[in-house]
Amino acid sequence: MIEMMTDMPDGTLGFRVAGNVTRDDLAKVVVPMLREVIERNQPLRVLYQIDAGFSEELGAVREGAKADIELGIAHRTAWRRIA
Repeated sequence: MIEMMTDMPDGTLGFRVAGNVTRDDLAKVVVPMLREVIERNQPLRVLYQIDAGFSEELGAVREGAKADIELGIAHRTAWRRIA
């Protein structure tokens, strides 16, 4: 499961990762938010809080790789910080 963190400073996206991560978690939660920031030509500052014991389904791994190419490599100048 991935959920948005609501207590983040302006200009920073926060995601809490726990339990079983699915393809839909990435496709419906993370990717749209990253795309929105990129489309507004704003810098990407992202925090992931990853709880111990999380696991990823194979579909999530593939979706993550696809997002890395589309949003990471293709828009590498948009990224400022990631933790």
